[in-house]
Amino acid sequence: MNLYHTRVNLQLDPAIISTVKELVRTKGTISKYYHFNIELIDRLVDDHPDILTRKYGVHGTSTHQAGDTNLPHYDTSRQTALNFSVNDCGEGASTLFYRALPGSTKVTMEGLTPGIEWGKVVYGPVQTVDTLTLCDNQCVLINTDELHAVRNYARPNRIVLSIDCKVSYKEAYDYFAGLGLIEVDVLDSDRSLF
Repeated sequence: MNLYHTRVNLQLDPAIISTVKELVRTKGTISKYYHFNIELIDRLVDDHPDILTRKYGVHGTSTHQAGDTNLPHYDTSRQTALNFSVNDCGEGASTLFYRALPGSTKVTMEGLTPGIEWGKVVYGPVQTVDTLTLCDNQCVLINTDELHAVRNYARPNRIVLSIDCKVSYKEAYDYFAGLGLIEVDVLDSDRSLF
Protein backbone atom coordinates (compact mmCIF):
# COMPACT_ATOMS: atom_id res chain seq x y z
CA MET A 1 0.00 0.00 0.00
CA ASN A 2 1.34 3.40 -0.99
CA LEU A 3 1.72 5.69 2.04
CA TYR A 4 0.76 8.85 0.13
CA HIS A 5 -1.90 8.12 -2.52
CA THR A 6 -3.93 5.32 -4.04
CA ARG A 7 -6.06 5.25 -7.18
CA VAL A 8 -9.69 4.30 -6.54
CA ASN A 9 -12.05 2.95 -9.21
CA LEU A 10 -14.81 5.51 -8.72
CA GLN A 11 -16.14 7.75 -11.46
CA LEU A 12 -17.95 11.06 -11.16
CA ASP A 13 -21.30 11.38 -12.85
CA PRO A 14 -20.64 13.00 -16.25
CA ALA A 15 -23.13 15.76 -15.30
CA ILE A 16 -20.77 16.91 -12.53
CA ILE A 17 -17.86 17.16 -14.93
CA SER A 18 -20.06 18.99 -17.45
CA THR A 19 -21.13 21.48 -14.76
CA VAL A 20 -17.54 22.28 -13.82
CA LYS A 21 -16.38 22.48 -17.44
CA GLU A 22 -19.29 24.82 -18.23
CA LEU A 23 -18.25 27.08 -15.34
CA VAL A 24 -14.73 27.16 -16.74
CA ARG A 25 -16.03 27.88 -20.25
CA THR A 26 -18.31 30.74 -19.17
CA LYS A 27 -16.09 32.28 -16.50
CA GLY A 28 -12.69 31.53 -18.02
CA THR A 29 -11.79 29.86 -14.74
CA ILE A 30 -13.31 29.34 -11.34
CA SER A 31 -11.98 30.68 -8.09
CA LYS A 32 -9.09 28.95 -6.38
CA TYR A 33 -11.31 27.19 -3.87
CA TYR A 34 -14.75 27.27 -5.46
CA HIS A 35 -17.42 25.62 -3.31
CA PHE A 36 -20.61 24.23 -4.69
CA ASN A 37 -23.28 21.80 -3.65
CA ILE A 38 -24.41 19.40 -6.34
CA GLU A 39 -27.03 16.80 -5.58
CA LEU A 40 -25.14 14.27 -7.71
CA ILE A 41 -22.09 14.57 -5.46
CA ASP A 42 -24.29 14.19 -2.42
CA ARG A 43 -25.41 10.85 -3.82
CA LEU A 44 -21.78 9.71 -3.97
CA VAL A 45 -21.35 10.72 -0.33
CA ASP A 46 -24.60 8.90 0.53
CA ASP A 47 -23.20 5.74 -1.10
CA HIS A 48 -20.25 5.76 1.33
CA PRO A 49 -21.57 7.39 4.55
CA ASP A 50 -19.01 5.72 6.84
CA ILE A 51 -16.11 7.18 4.87
CA LEU A 52 -17.14 10.40 3.09
CA THR A 53 -18.53 13.51 4.73
CA ARG A 54 -20.31 16.76 3.97
CA LYS A 55 -18.19 18.40 6.63
CA TYR A 56 -18.87 21.93 5.44
CA GLY A 57 -22.07 21.17 3.53
CA VAL A 58 -20.31 21.84 0.24
CA HIS A 59 -17.63 20.26 -1.88
CA GLY A 60 -14.63 22.20 -3.09
CA THR A 61 -12.48 22.34 -6.12
CA SER A 62 -8.83 23.10 -6.00
CA THR A 63 -7.99 25.18 -9.04
CA HIS A 64 -4.40 25.69 -10.11
CA GLN A 65 -3.65 27.69 -13.24
CA ALA A 66 -0.35 27.38 -15.07
CA GLY A 67 2.43 28.68 -12.85
CA ASP A 68 0.51 28.13 -9.60
CA THR A 69 2.15 26.36 -6.73
CA ASN A 70 1.32 26.07 -3.08
CA LEU A 71 3.61 25.59 -0.13
CA PRO A 72 4.21 22.13 1.29
CA HIS A 73 1.55 21.60 3.95
CA TYR A 74 -0.32 19.16 6.14
CA ASP A 75 -4.13 19.37 6.16
CA THR A 76 -5.30 19.45 9.77
CA SER A 77 -9.00 19.86 8.93
CA ARG A 78 -9.08 16.34 7.43
CA GLN A 79 -6.91 13.22 7.44
CA THR A 80 -7.78 11.99 3.97
CA ALA A 81 -9.30 13.34 0.76
CA LEU A 82 -10.97 11.62 -2.16
CA ASN A 83 -9.89 13.70 -5.16
CA PHE A 84 -11.41 13.52 -8.62
CA SER A 85 -9.54 15.10 -11.52
CA VAL A 86 -12.17 17.11 -13.39
CA ASN A 87 -10.55 19.49 -15.84
CA ASP A 88 -7.19 19.89 -17.56
CA CYS A 89 -5.22 17.42 -15.46
CA GLY A 90 -2.13 15.66 -16.79
CA GLU A 91 1.58 16.06 -17.34
CA GLY A 92 2.90 19.38 -16.08
CA ALA A 93 0.69 19.45 -12.97
CA SER A 94 1.40 17.14 -10.06
CA THR A 95 0.87 16.64 -6.37
CA LEU A 96 4.22 16.22 -4.67
CA PHE A 97 4.75 14.56 -1.32
CA TYR A 98 7.61 15.56 0.96
CA ARG A 99 9.56 14.78 4.08
CA ALA A 100 10.41 17.80 6.25
CA LEU A 101 14.14 18.04 6.88
CA PRO A 102 15.94 19.43 9.93
CA GLY A 103 15.66 23.20 10.03
CA SER A 104 12.11 23.38 8.66
CA THR A 105 9.31 24.94 10.71
CA LYS A 106 5.51 24.46 10.77
CA VAL A 107 3.15 27.44 10.80
CA THR A 108 -0.58 27.06 11.48
CA MET A 109 -2.82 28.50 8.77
CA GLU A 110 -6.48 29.50 9.02
CA GLY A 111 -8.99 28.49 6.39
CA LEU A 112 -11.71 30.52 4.72
CA THR A 113 -13.55 30.68 8.06
CA PRO A 114 -11.68 32.88 10.56
CA GLY A 115 -10.51 30.95 13.60
CA ILE A 116 -10.76 27.58 11.84
CA GLU A 117 -7.39 25.95 11.20
CA TRP A 118 -7.05 24.21 7.85
CA GLY A 119 -3.45 23.13 7.95
CA LYS A 120 0.17 23.62 8.81
CA VAL A 121 2.51 25.06 6.20
CA VAL A 122 6.14 23.99 6.28
CA TYR A 123 8.86 26.55 5.61
CA GLY A 124 12.43 25.44 5.06
CA PRO A 125 14.12 22.40 3.62
CA VAL A 126 12.02 19.47 2.38
CA GLN A 127 12.78 16.34 0.37
CA THR A 128 10.43 15.08 -2.36
CA VAL A 129 9.47 11.46 -1.62
CA ASP A 130 6.68 10.81 -4.16
CA THR A 131 4.84 12.45 -7.06
CA LEU A 132 1.31 11.94 -8.39
CA THR A 133 0.05 13.14 -11.78
CA LEU A 134 -3.62 12.60 -12.63
CA CYS A 135 -5.37 12.37 -15.98
CA ASP A 136 -8.89 13.75 -16.37
CA ASN A 137 -11.66 11.82 -14.60
CA GLN A 138 -9.42 9.77 -12.34
CA CYS A 139 -10.06 9.30 -8.64
CA VAL A 140 -7.36 9.10 -6.01
CA LEU A 141 -7.31 8.76 -2.25
CA ILE A 142 -4.83 11.28 -0.81
CA ASN A 143 -3.19 11.00 2.60
CA THR A 144 -3.46 14.65 3.65
CA ASP A 145 -1.73 13.87 6.96
CA GLU A 146 1.44 13.66 4.88
CA LEU A 147 3.31 16.76 3.74
CA HIS A 148 2.18 17.63 0.19
CA ALA A 149 1.75 20.46 -2.34
CA VAL A 150 0.49 21.00 -5.89
CA ARG A 151 2.88 22.20 -8.56
CA ASN A 152 1.33 23.28 -11.86
CA TYR A 153 3.91 24.16 -14.47
CA ALA A 154 1.90 23.80 -17.66
CA ARG A 155 -1.85 23.15 -17.34
CA PRO A 156 -4.04 26.23 -18.04
CA ASN A 157 -6.95 25.29 -15.74
CA ARG A 158 -6.27 22.23 -13.58
CA ILE A 159 -9.34 21.52 -11.43
CA VAL A 160 -9.73 18.76 -8.86
CA LEU A 161 -12.93 18.08 -6.94
CA SER A 162 -12.08 17.15 -3.36
CA ILE A 163 -14.40 15.32 -0.97
CA ASP A 164 -13.37 15.03 2.66
CA CYS A 165 -13.05 11.63 4.28
CA LYS A 166 -13.87 11.34 7.96
CA VAL A 167 -11.46 8.49 8.66
CA SER A 168 -7.72 7.92 8.42
CA TYR A 169 -6.03 7.10 5.14
CA LYS A 170 -5.53 3.46 6.16
CA GLU A 171 -9.19 3.09 7.18
CA ALA A 172 -10.36 4.62 3.87
CA TYR A 173 -7.91 2.42 1.94
CA ASP A 174 -9.17 -0.71 3.71
CA TYR A 175 -12.80 0.30 3.08
CA PHE A 176 -12.33 0.83 -0.67
CA ALA A 177 -10.11 -2.27 -0.94
CA GLY A 178 -12.90 -4.28 0.71
CA LEU A 179 -15.20 -3.11 -2.08
CA GLY A 180 -12.63 -4.12 -4.71
CA LEU A 181 -12.14 -0.49 -5.79
CA ILE A 182 -8.39 -0.07 -5.21
CA GLU A 183 -6.09 -0.01 -8.24
CA VAL A 184 -2.80 -1.54 -7.15
CA ASP A 185 0.28 0.12 -8.59
CA VAL A 186 3.33 -2.11 -9.05
CA LEU A 187 5.45 0.69 -7.59
CA ASP A 188 3.41 0.75 -4.36
CA SER A 189 5.57 -1.95 -2.82
CA ASP A 190 8.50 0.49 -2.92
CA ARG A 191 6.63 3.06 -0.83
CA SER A 192 4.55 0.91 1.47
CA LEU A 193 4.01 1.47 5.15
CA PHE A 194 1.15 -0.77 6.16
